[in-house]
Amino acid sequence: MVARRRSEDVLALIQRVGRLKISGRDVAILPFDPRDLRCYRRGTCEVAMAQVLRRAHDGLPRGRLVVVTGNVHAMHLRPADAPAGLPAQPMTALLQDLAPYSVNVTAARGA
Repeated sequence: MVARRRSEDVLALIQRVGRLKISGRDVAILPFDPRDLRCYRRGTCEVAMAQVLRRAHDGLPRGRLVVVTGNVHAMHLRPADAPAGLPAQPMTALLQDLAPYSVNVTAARGA
């Protein structure tokens, strides 16, 4: 997803995962963003999200996680020239031992 999250796209993804589950596939959706203002104020949301994903990963001995997130959370390290508002360590930077692979999806226009 680019810049804005579109409700229709998220709903379509959830419905597709539901159909895969019904067909016998071992898939699940895991919300991992705490959406807790306290962690945003303390600057601990990246750590909280990484912990949720690490526990999910540890529960999948043969499986894989596909994480859909914004580009800042998916960064493997904080850029040296990052603005002050960016986290000190993005979520994915905290999961480097799991060998994450990030794909940045962009578009010339649209949302």
